[in-house]
Amino acid sequence: MQIVSFKIKLKYFFKRRLIFLAWLSLCCLLIGEAGRWFWIFELFSHFVPFYTVALFLGAWISNKLWQKVLFLLTALSLIVWIFSPLLSASIDTKRPLPQKFLSYNLFIDNQNIDQNIQWLLRADADIIFLTEATLASENALSKLSQKYPFGCKKLEDTPFGLALYSNKPLRNCEVLYFKNLEDFPYIRAQLMDQRIIYGIHPPPPISLDFANYRNQSLQALSEKISTENQYLIVMGDMNSTPFSIKYREFIKQTGLKPTVTLWNPTWIPGLLALDHILIKSPYATKQTGQGMWIGSDHRPVWVVW
Repeated sequence: MQIVSFKIKLKYFFKRRLIFLAWLSLCCLLIGEAGRWFWIFELFSHFVPFYTVALFLGAWISNKLWQKVLFLLTALSLIVWIFSPLLSASIDTKRPLPQKFLSYNLFIDNQNIDQNIQWLLRADADIIFLTEATLASENALSKLSQKYPFGCKKLEDTPFGLALYSNKPLRNCEVLYFKNLEDFPYIRAQLMDQRIIYGIHPPPPISLDFANYRNQSLQALSEKISTENQYLIVMGDMNSTPFSIKYREFIKQTGLKPTVTLWNPTWIPGLLALDHILIKSPYATKQTGQGMWIGSDHRPVWVVW
């Protein structure tokens, strides 16, 4: 009898906590939407896939029909959102020759930089954009320059060094700064076929100031993109997941399209999708992919476009 009683109590214990987690997830979803007004609330928006799992568990274990329906419908809506269809291909006789674009956050304290460079060389991309490219990694990066002699870079002993490498000549490549954001460079380059590349790495929203800097960077980039009349690609560690209200506003303003489904974790500590490759064109990417976490807390992402 004592064993049976213990099992009942244990089941009740877990049931109550799963229901609590489901309600907590629902609250966090709503709080995340308030991130448009206060920076710290936005942090709640980045964990939508985890909220989805908690809501499914809550729906499965709940005995109350209304509660079960609420949790289940919310979870299903989130699934549809997370795995929403991507840009479909269209016929375009003027489509430029597809090239492979790769974006990777090297990580400022990377202890396996040489191994990373070897992987990048084997990846055989046409364009490589690197964030957290430091002066300490300059010797290792010189190996990339042999295969990718074109591009531009700004190496820094901070997390905001950038480098863009191309195996083909470019029309131009510049390291630029948004107004009043001189600590956070970005890169603008143009291919010979007129396509434009933006490489960006705004700061993480870990404080009020940094959250404002990131939001200002995205807003400034949105304004830059609005002046462009060519097909373009934006890539980098944006320190924002696709579920963030600020990121969604950026996507809406620019007309950029994601190249993978919304949950594609690239930052291993939180399994968050922080690294993005976005395109603005009438045709879709031909291929997409990711590398492994080697030395960096991020993994590389790439597209053929």
